[in-house]
Amino acid sequence: MPSLTRLLIRNCKRLKRLPQLKPLTNLQILDASGATMLVEMLEVCLEEKKELRILNISDTSLPELADTIADVTNLNQLLIRNCSMVKELPSIEKLTHLEVLDVSGCNNLEKIDGSFDKMSYLHKVNFSGTNISKLPNKISELANLKALIIRNCLKLEALPNFEKLIHLEIFDVSGCTELGEIEGSFENMSYLREVNLSGTKLKTFPELPKQSIFCSSKRIVLADSRCLEKDEWSLIKECLEVNPEGSSTSNLPEKTDEKTEKLVHHGNRYRVLDPEAPLDIDIVDTKRSVDLGKEYISRAEYVSVSENESESVSLIFREFQMRSVRGCWVERCKKMENLFLSGEKQDMEIPSSLETLWISNLPLLKKLDGVNGRFVFKNLKKLSIDCCPSIESLFPGGSQLPDNLEILRVTFCDQLKKLFEAEVGELPKLRKLYLLDLPVLSPDGVRFPNLEKYTNEKCPNFEATLEELKLGAKKTAEIPEDQPHKNIEAKIQTQTQPTETTGPIQQ
Repeated sequence: MPSLTRLLIRNCKRLKRLPQLKPLTNLQILDASGATMLVEMLEVCLEEKKELRILNISDTSLPELADTIADVTNLNQLLIRNCSMVKELPSIEKLTHLEVLDVSGCNNLEKIDGSFDKMSYLHKVNFSGTNISKLPNKISELANLKALIIRNCLKLEALPNFEKLIHLEIFDVSGCTELGEIEGSFENMSYLREVNLSGTKLKTFPELPKQSIFCSSKRIVLADSRCLEKDEWSLIKECLEVNPEGSSTSNLPEKTDEKTEKLVHHGNRYRVLDPEAPLDIDIVDTKRSVDLGKEYISRAEYVSVSENESESVSLIFREFQMRSVRGCWVERCKKMENLFLSGEKQDMEIPSSLETLWISNLPLLKKLDGVNGRFVFKNLKKLSIDCCPSIESLFPGGSQLPDNLEILRVTFCDQLKKLFEAEVGELPKLRKLYLLDLPVLSPDGVRFPNLEKYTNEKCPNFEATLEELKLGAKKTAEIPEDQPHKNIEAKIQTQTQPTETTGPIQQ
């Protein structure tokens, strides 16, 4: 079969060893992702593979990558996600045509050999969840890099000077709990749109860009997870100059008593996430329950839950007897798998008043609720989900719909396949939909008849336009990695109509 160009053996759960593939000299795509029992890939498998463009061995049990990978010089995408047995990668410095390198979830990966200085085509790198203590050599020389994602690398303490990454659009080091230093400046990064520093030790960060080429909004999440989002970086810098903590002092009370000093005074941060929120709101930090007392917290309308060891938010609401919560922020809770547990007893502790829900950096989160989704979400108007790599769907579907939802924002959820588990009709009140970097998300036919603003960036399988979403876009065939990344991105850009949606502007 020398003429074979694609070998797709995804999710072959019993496959333990790849056959001898040397005769397949015209092979362009080799995808064994999801073959969880795969433990052996002979070096001969990658010999004479000058035409190979995509190699995907994600979610396998392979202990190493064959050294012959260095000979696959025309490779465009190297995907090794969630391979927990891999401890180091051989030198890949000869892969000068590589565009995408993703080793996220390889939690035992400590070392990547070789230099990256000749990989001029590389535009997306994801090292999230690995065990590396430093980045590969010369990665700071990649002038065409667009996305550098290094979430939850717990041994990373410092980063090099990234001044030469002038085309960088997304920089994410959230969850790198030991990271305390980033050298250099971001001043000349005129393409930069997203900066996420949440959960790090950074007290200062590189100077933000002087100007921007993109018309879309710019966003920075500070180390303490406070967020600023404006149309221009200059406006964000003004806010930071007024108040280095990330909130404009104009919205803070002039006088505070002993109680309010112990609150999280982030009214401005809340308005960034929800522009229609009232001024001068106080967000109660549940971590300070000893200072405030349970009775005070029980009356809170806006609540922050961060770095909590609880398995669900509903257990926290139950502990403090909170029944009037209107806005809730949940972030960096490593043990949370279900946001709201369901059952006769738990339902009594879930406030039906919840209107705004913001979730970020919950690595184990799989569901927003247990069973009875309609009760907890019946008054929900605004939902934002960021950096939740394990969640596969948002809502159960069927009759359990967030009928009052007006704004939905979902970003960096690697395993999110669909918005609803079951087939649904429509969300009549949804006005704004923002989707960013959701590699496996596909449309599921739900209608958004009143959708006004729609942003879709780096979601290769979600190709629906604003008008199609109003009518109910049908689920498309999955195209996980069957074509080079740059072609997928170009296709998305041509389908984004400026009059209907907001998205990246083609250079």
